[in-house]
Amino acid sequence: MSPVLELGSGVALPLLLASTLDNPPSIITLSDYPDESIIGNLLKNLSTNKALIQTGCELHILGYAWGTDVDPLLSHLPTGSSGYDILILSDLLHFDSSHQDILSTIARTLAHEPEACVYLAAGLYTREPVRESFLKSGEDIGLQWTPMPNDGIWRGQQDIRSDGMLWSQEDLDARKGNVVAWIGRWKSTQ
Repeated sequence: MSPVLELGSGVALPLLLASTLDNPPSIITLSDYPDESIIGNLLKNLSTNKALIQTGCELHILGYAWGTDVDPLLSHLPTGSSGYDILILSDLLHFDSSHQDILSTIARTLAHEPEACVYLAAGLYTREPVRESFLKSGEDIGLQWTPMPNDGIWRGQQDIRSDGMLWSQEDLDARKGNVVAWIGRWKSTQ
């Protein structure tokens, strides 16, 4: 599977889970703001789950401030690579003063290949004008966005608990319904 970069990894749940798949990404780079406590939490989560990571999946953690030099992010890719095939950005759009820095990072790390894409998700608490502004600015750098469908119905089979309490189907549906997402690809490759 293709190399994946996550910007603003937080606790790194999506890509830690991806690293346990039968066919995991060949390279996973988790990045978040270069703060000792944030990176320390990522390292702790990696250490806790290290035994579950599939053989052949390289996992890297970097402190990275959006808009800065991307060479440290690209340094884990094979020689000759033009960038990551997949970027994951989850719940970053509310940082509206950072939109240009985020887009600058996307422009310099997303491979200019037909299969390369950005998975972008945002909570509805990020106001629509803020979301739309980011999407428009993404179009200005050459991205084309396709909305991902979300019918607001939780289809997971596993019980979800918080503080020992089982979440109801209604609560899970509400949680899922509060997310909007897009897939971004370079216009010239479509």
